[in-house]
Amino acid sequence: MTPALAGAGKEVRLIDRRLMPQRRLAAILAVMLFGVAPADAHGGEMSQKTVATLLRQANGSNPAARLAATKKLFQLGPAIAPQLEHAGAKPMRTVSAPRGDVIYSLLHGELDQAGAAPDSFGLHVDGNVSAHDIERMGLAHGFRLPPQSNCRPELSPACYVQLLPGRHLADVLRNLLTTEARVTTVNLNYIER
Repeated sequence: MTPALAGAGKEVRLIDRRLMPQRRLAAILAVMLFGVAPADAHGGEMSQKTVATLLRQANGSNPAARLAATKKLFQLGPAIAPQLEHAGAKPMRTVSAPRGDVIYSLLHGELDQAGAAPDSFGLHVDGNVSAHDIERMGLAHGFRLPPQSNCRPELSPACYVQLLPGRHLADVLRNLLTTEARVTTVNLNYIER
């Protein structure tokens, strides 16, 4: 190697070090905007730390980060269910299950509908969502507000909705969680017996 090239190599490394903060910012933006995160060094699988971070973001209060993290977790698929469990996610079993528990249940195939209405679910939304907004979501995702529904965003859940005929609960929940930033979580409509 000639001295000129050796010097150029050192200069390139200095430039790379100065660009590291921009690369980190670019990676964060890629996750937030496109749901794409760089794979770790272990054959393309996401690290436990990355999955735990995505789970925290999915359960968080920032709508854009919540949506991006949810999309990424679903993109990673059922193979990350053990990592989600290790990070604290569990099957949803309550009316106030964190979003991460819903994601885990859908990815793990454990949407336990025992004791729940098969065609209804509870919707938890940000405070600035109106009944009209929920009706629009329903048109897009295959559910409706029942007549005389008392939809109040300050409650948790804000309301219960009914699936339209021919719709599958797991598909509707997944589509809703990956496209509607103002939906914080969902729950099954448990029936007291």
